Amino acid sequence: MDILKITINTELYQFHAPKIKTHLVLPVMASDMIRQQLKNISICLTAFNKNRKEVDGNKVTGWIISGEEVFAELFRLGVACRWQYDTLKTLTETKEIIAGVTSDSDWLKTFISVYPDIRIDLELTQPAGVICRTRSGIEVLLRGFANIDTNFDRILKDLEEYGELDEVDRCLKIWRDTGHRPDFLVGDNNSGAPQSHWWWY
Repeated sequence: MDILKITINTELYQFHAPKIKTHLVLPVMASDMIRQQLKNISICLTAFNKNRKEVDGNKVTGWIISGEEVFAELFRLGVACRWQYDTLKTLTETKEIIAGVTSDSDWLKTFISVYPDIRIDLELTQPAGVICRTRSGIEVLLRGFANIDTNFDRILKDLEEYGELDEVDRCLKIWRDTGHRPDFLVGDNNSGAPQSHWWWY
């Protein structure tokens, strides 16, 4: 009787083991991707912080490009976590992002407020993907990092309010609805961004 039990249990284990292994590996891989993405954001925030801050009319400066890189990496974080942000609350790397955004919050506000004048124009000078990724990255920062730290929630609220995000969205809406949005380049896509990221759609 005992031998029979062992045989059956071994067969059950062999049948279920590959499935169990798969379920264990996937979350670890996803978590590693998210961690790596958080590190990329931290590197970009450091570069943004060190970049010479200059606003020269409608000219695209190195500082503007470095700001776009920060938000492009935040967009990729949204893709990595499939637009579900609960995991971020449990990762220690999230604290580095909070620290980086906190130390440069005034310049991030400035970046958001000047962005429409520099990039969202009616002259079709910029591929749509760059602008949509930037706006989605802003959204990931505001929604994905909310309710982690009370003080940081205030910083996020200030970014949204004093960065004049409603003005960015107003310009995006005109840009999209009047048919002035430029084409997306090959490979540019919304990567499954939710419908709340309406600027892609």
